Amino acid sequence: MTKVTLWGTSFAKLGDEAQLLAMATLLRSLDPECDLALLSRPREEATRNYPDIRQIRLANLLGSIRRLAASDVVVVVGAPFFEHWRQALGCLFVFACAIALRKPIVAYGVTIFDLKTRWGRSIYRRLLNRLQFIAVRERIAEDTLRRLGIHVPIHLIVDTRAVLNEIRGERIDGYLTGLGIDRGTPIICITTRFIDENAPAWVKRDHQFTADHVRNADQALSKAAAELLRMAQLLVIPMHPGVEDDQAMAAMLGRQTETPERIHLLPKLSVTALIDLLGRSEMVISSRLSSTVFALSQATPTIALAYEARQIDLMDRTGSPELAVDWRSLAPEEFASMCTRVWDARQEIRTRLGPYAGQNTRRALDDAKLLLPYLRGT
Repeated sequence: MTKVTLWGTSFAKLGDEAQLLAMATLLRSLDPECDLALLSRPREEATRNYPDIRQIRLANLLGSIRRLAASDVVVVVGAPFFEHWRQALGCLFVFACAIALRKPIVAYGVTIFDLKTRWGRSIYRRLLNRLQFIAVRERIAEDTLRRLGIHVPIHLIVDTRAVLNEIRGERIDGYLTGLGIDRGTPIICITTRFIDENAPAWVKRDHQFTADHVRNADQALSKAAAELLRMAQLLVIPMHPGVEDDQAMAAMLGRQTETPERIHLLPKLSVTALIDLLGRSEMVISSRLSSTVFALSQATPTIALAYEARQIDLMDRTGSPELAVDWRSLAPEEFASMCTRVWDARQEIRTRLGPYAGQNTRRALDDAKLLLPYLRGT
């Protein structure tokens, strides 16, 4: 039995949960008996939903070291390479232990942002060059690594979460009915990313935050919501660990409409329910990379509201660069007009996205063969 230890993300957010579920799906497609453990703060809900992925608090140094010592391979997932001292310290600990214990380390399905500080570039260059290989999910991450001076093999793969297209779980029909949502009225889903002056410093830096950008984006989103609510009801999908940010965004979306009651803030969904919902939606406005991946996996017409270059890169790879828009350039009238055009062309867009969705699911499974040399059960 292969023992695989995962590190780099957690079950805190829905998109991160999906990364872990996708990674487990891919690993078990190669080795059905592999033993998975995650170095992260244990969460009760995750323990209940995924009892086959053991959670070990990273701060439990002895428990983490014991697990690393017993592992056949350490797989880094997600986007753990932030220029924050806590994140850097976690990287140093995990990598140092694995190297001292002579355990292979691979990074799979990761992203890396353009490092801005001298200490960040120095530390992460040294750490990343100790990996067996790095598999990234965006071209911009590949370019960033090459500029950083990484000499280990770098592979460009599709987002691992594309494999969840084939996962079948909770269905959404009864759930929506229980919330009083009319299934006879078309649905448009929106996932938001709340940014204000209280955002962390690294968010402001990476997203080139200004107060004017936020003000313009808020006006554009509320204008677009007012136009779309003439044709459909708007479901705001929570993607944050807490509800306060999503509540603030739902309230903001209703500022310019006479029918704010047609805006529904949903409770937290499971990954499978979210995928089902996005597949049944007429259209999606996505500010989250994970929800963009999910919507595209269902061939749902999607506008990627890009807070970072990863969204633009993803839509470019789908052959639909015109469906991505940089949040800093949002203008109310232009964005509302764009949303209306996508609504009118939604059937044609769905047809165009269909082959892409199936191809990405197959490619996610094929890409995972990069992990085969590190699995003993295959």
